[in-house]
Amino acid sequence: MWRVQAVKYLAPSIVVDKETDRAYFSPMISPWSKTRTSFWRAVNTVVILTILLVLGGCVRIPLNEDVLFQPKESVTLGSFAHADAALEEVFFESVDGTRINAWYLSRPDARATVLFFGGYGFYLVQSRPYLDHFLEQEVNVLLVDYRGYGRSEGQPSVPALKQDAVRAWETLTQDLNADPATVIVHGHSLGTFMAMYVAEQHEAAALVLENPATSAEDWVRVAVPWYLRLIVSFDIAESFRTEDNLARIETVEEHLLLFAGQEDMITPPSMAQQLHDVASVARSRELVLIEGGSHPDLYEFHAYGVAYRRLVNRLSPATAISLYQ
Repeated sequence: MWRVQAVKYLAPSIVVDKETDRAYFSPMISPWSKTRTSFWRAVNTVVILTILLVLGGCVRIPLNEDVLFQPKESVTLGSFAHADAALEEVFFESVDGTRINAWYLSRPDARATVLFFGGYGFYLVQSRPYLDHFLEQEVNVLLVDYRGYGRSEGQPSVPALKQDAVRAWETLTQDLNADPATVIVHGHSLGTFMAMYVAEQHEAAALVLENPATSAEDWVRVAVPWYLRLIVSFDIAESFRTEDNLARIETVEEHLLLFAGQEDMITPPSMAQQLHDVASVARSRELVLIEGGSHPDLYEFHAYGVAYRRLVNRLSPATAISLYQ
């Protein structure tokens, strides 16, 4: 049986040229990540190799422009411009002294404030779709680059990321003076573990879980088809194996909003449904299943913005705006 070590996530390096203020992908992997295995890349590799072995070389793979080119829109502090909001860079020190980079989008008429944690491939310079979404919601937002990502220092680990997440909360509520009673903690994919941990440590106004996983073990189980589990075994690092959103959400008292894409094959909607069902003490709870939505694109759907606006209206009824404007 093959054994794959699932310990760290391997992410492409993104570099911001300070002179031109342009962001681009670096062809080199950062030194700390050279010795680590990307969990999802390992899964994909095993799947592809198994298929090739079964088909015995009878596979024909198209190589065209859609495969060769994968454009992604980027944004920098210099290229961002909006009449009603400002985007500024923030650095804060984590518990161990590591400097973490974040961006703070603010506006004078903000109806609430969001603390956002992205997925394992999220970078600030790729946050344009989320920035546009939060601008439409008329909220402030602090977005964080995980340690080792972008301009954040350090090496990623589950315990360190959890500490960084709490420090991000403290930076938002203390240094940036956000009222905890108006803060929405929002996590996407891997970021749902960080969001859940923050909500466990501090009382926020609301919790948003987008494409959430129930637990690390469940995530690995659904990522690997049953026939591959016959020949592949995963050694999950203890620090990640014990992460369990299903257990944590039982005590969440904040307003709860969950999003899931019905076409999501990475964190299937059944996970969001399980989390919704056990969150019995939440002030309110809503699960939005987005037809046609997959893992990285829910913000493109109208239902996503409508549900988010409904949540913000609930937190700030005096400034409620139309759900369909």
